[in-house]
Amino acid sequence: MALPLVALVIIAICHGSFLGVASSSSKSNVNPVAVAVPVLSNAAKEFLEAHNKARAQVGVAPLKWSDHLADATSHFVRYQRVHKGCQFSNLAGANQAWGSGKPVTPSRAVVWRKSMELGCAQAFCVESGDTLTICFYNPPGNYAGESPY
Repeated sequence: MALPLVALVIIAICHGSFLGVASSSSKSNVNPVAVAVPVLSNAAKEFLEAHNKARAQVGVAPLKWSDHLADATSHFVRYQRVHKGCQFSNLAGANQAWGSGKPVTPSRAVVWRKSMELGCAQAFCVESGDTLTICFYNPPGNYAGESPY
């Protein structure tokens, strides 16, 4: 994962030098070009790495993190905690799990071949002491009667 990031930075630096953008060591008055590189939280990295490890084991392309899906999932997991007492919902094309330090078997949604993006969120359930984790995928998958890969 670091290799593509390094390549992106190198391309940005080379592109900037071709445009006449000064490096930080130059005394030119030209403003440097800012390169926007998305920074993932540690939790997002962990979700993405775990999903992509499972996907690699079955020969499915890796997912990309989606802030939009993560935001939607965050709203939904908080709703489940506050209004549903951390109970599961009937979510087609999504993945949900309770965690209390025990390993969780991934669902077919994790390795659904057509899914390209991932967004996950967690909520702590005070009454049970568990953590409710929900992940949304785009496009969604895990449809009955269809093979995940």
